[in-house]
Amino acid sequence: MRHWLVTCAALAAFAVPFVAGGASAAAITYTFAGTATGFLGLDPFTNESFTVTLVGDTDNVTFAGEFFNMATSATFTIGSSSGTLTGSFNEVILNTDPAAPRVAFGQFTGFDFVAEALQDSSFASYNLKTAFPLTNGAPEFITQVFETSVGSLEFDSASFASFQATGGVPETSTWALMALGFAGIGLLAYRKRGTLVAA
Repeated sequence: MRHWLVTCAALAAFAVPFVAGGASAAAITYTFAGTATGFLGLDPFTNESFTVTLVGDTDNVTFAGEFFNMATSATFTIGSSSGTLTGSFNEVILNTDPAAPRVAFGQFTGFDFVAEALQDSSFASYNLKTAFPLTNGAPEFITQVFETSVGSLEFDSASFASFQATGGVPETSTWALMALGFAGIGLLAYRKRGTLVAA
């Protein structure tokens, strides 16, 4: 019995700094994919496969009417071309409005804000902080020209195939609380077994 109490006390002492210190950041990657027609610089593309990948930080997710996460990196590929988005800010935006839930990748250039969005009812219960399964939806065009490292990227039309979020590992405080929970369950099981043996 004493051994179990010592173990639980050690686990609690180990967990306290993490719980008290707050959550640690976890990287999360948002990927938009589909086919599109438009221009990259002066070069046209027609029905080319594309992906836009933005990497964010779960600590950066904020809510101000909409959820948004500033990207630490934002890259894209269209056909055989690739590059990075070079706006002042590149971000993922989520609107959970039940009438038309949508998720978008956007860019603020210093003069204008541009974004491309995807609608699907499943986005109504998402918050950009966790993994999200591969999801199809309906494209919604807002503004279609993005600044990139290889010239302006213009979507004249696009068919979004999917949105997916990967990463978003549970925060450190969550792991610490889980460890305490398992320790408590183990202690209860040990005490119950001891009671049965004594009986």
